[in-house]
Amino acid sequence: MLKNLVLACALCLGAVQAGCFYSVIEPSLPNVRKNAMREILNPSVIICDNEIYNETKELFRNIKVFKISEILNSSINENILKIIRDRHISTNPLYCNFTSGSTGGTPKGVLISHASVIDFIPIFCDTLGLKSSDIFANQAPFDFDVSVKDIYSTLFLGASCLLIPREYFTNANNLMDFIEDSTVLIWAVSALVFLSVMKALSYKKPNLRKIIYSGEIMPAKHIARLSSYLDNTEFINVYGPSEITCNATYHTLSGDEFENGLDIIGKAFANRLVFLIDENDKLIIEANIVGQICVSGICVGLGYLGGDNSVFCANELGQRYYKTGDLGYLDENNLLHFKGRKDHQIKRMGHRIELSEIEKMAHKLNGVEMVCAIYENDKLNVYYSGSDKTSELSEFLRENLPFYMIPNKLIYLKNMPINKNGKIDRNALKEMK
Repeated sequence: MLKNLVLACALCLGAVQAGCFYSVIEPSLPNVRKNAMREILNPSVIICDNEIYNETKELFRNIKVFKISEILNSSINENILKIIRDRHISTNPLYCNFTSGSTGGTPKGVLISHASVIDFIPIFCDTLGLKSSDIFANQAPFDFDVSVKDIYSTLFLGASCLLIPREYFTNANNLMDFIEDSTVLIWAVSALVFLSVMKALSYKKPNLRKIIYSGEIMPAKHIARLSSYLDNTEFINVYGPSEITCNATYHTLSGDEFENGLDIIGKAFANRLVFLIDENDKLIIEANIVGQICVSGICVGLGYLGGDNSVFCANELGQRYYKTGDLGYLDENNLLHFKGRKDHQIKRMGHRIELSEIEKMAHKLNGVEMVCAIYENDKLNVYYSGSDKTSELSEFLRENLPFYMIPNKLIYLKNMPINKNGKIDRNALKEMK
């Protein structure tokens, strides 16, 4: 629970050296969320900023709470440390990151092992052509696994990592100035965070070598616009939930994909198997058949800490795999395409509908920036941001969608709510009256 990013990063690495696993709790989180995380973690120790020590100690009773100053002024018992490290094995947990959960925002603690990160980082760096001379920009909070790539890729390569102060994310112009002045070359970023700085890029052109984006699908019109601003930058789309250690697939955009290839998430990184299953858990081998995306390999996490682990499965040979809950299909070139969440597929007026198809169509109207379709209580609402053009969007959707996909209501928002993982906050939208 530290605001100082350098100290927070050092504490994570210190916990690893001491044979522990770490979990980062953002100080700004509501107390209800912090308590839910504490109950799941049952931590031995909590370390916090000096100025929030009293309130942290009050919140986390019966748990040892240390000020950061106490840790910095303490000494290391090298003999005990050696005993601990000699007993350490690669399948021990390295970190626990929390996802929002699928119901009511209840957090799930995802445990990832040392072996999973050790397996992934060298392959990630080699496949994407990352170098020791690169400067990484860390935008993601440390409780989000994009930061795992920033930190451990930097350490593996002997590269540099710039920890961007959080206050820069409230002003896109200042952020672009900061990145340009710092000569950042690699930026791993969520798609929606990158969209938020797009206007600033029309006159700020940082010399980025690669942009590695993930999270929400980046609409094709935005990718085309961004690539016109950053014409010497390589755009790489990576996909994967926290449960499989950062990313499972990658795809470098080229040619007309900047206009049309918005849903391609590509092929699997080495050492991991990505496959599709149908509703009866049978393997899909045909092209262009939609199924649930599953991932197998050392990358698969240890499971949810104290949670329902039914989505972590094993085949007849005992090989573990994870059911992502995402839908996709393989094309004739064996490239994986993303079709949305399984739980975002609905039945309406007797028809099966993928909410992502409605969102994709709405994105095609000029002036529409972000879109989210929500189906609840038999009502289909579409929330959007950008330019306020409800009448025009309503007419556009009626002209281009079948009747059973027409929303009951279009709701314009000046600012789309975004969660800490850089995705549209669907729970926040559902709570809007």
